[in-house]
Amino acid sequence: MKSPIIALAAASLAISASPSAAREMRVAYSDLDLSHVEGQAALDTRVRSAARVVCGYGTSNMRSISSRADKHRCYRAAMERARSNIAAVTEQRTSGG
Repeated sequence: MKSPIIALAAASLAISASPSAAREMRVAYSDLDLSHVEGQAALDTRVRSAARVVCGYGTSNMRSISSRADKHRCYRAAMERARSNIAAVTEQRTSGG
């Protein structure tokens, strides 16, 4: 399984399961106040949920150990990339950008 990517886009984060963006989900955050902890927590919840969907967490084919491991790696990689993008967005929003 290829690593997922998360790219920053206007007022949403795009989460995808592979660099070719075959499976992608946009996570809106324009309605959140990222200068407050509550807004940052809401964005984190949205991104976690999107990463689960994109990586196939909770699907019926998670019975095999290798399938679960692939999905876990996908989720971890998606969240790692998301954290740096979330940090950039949060910094921009809290500094008045």
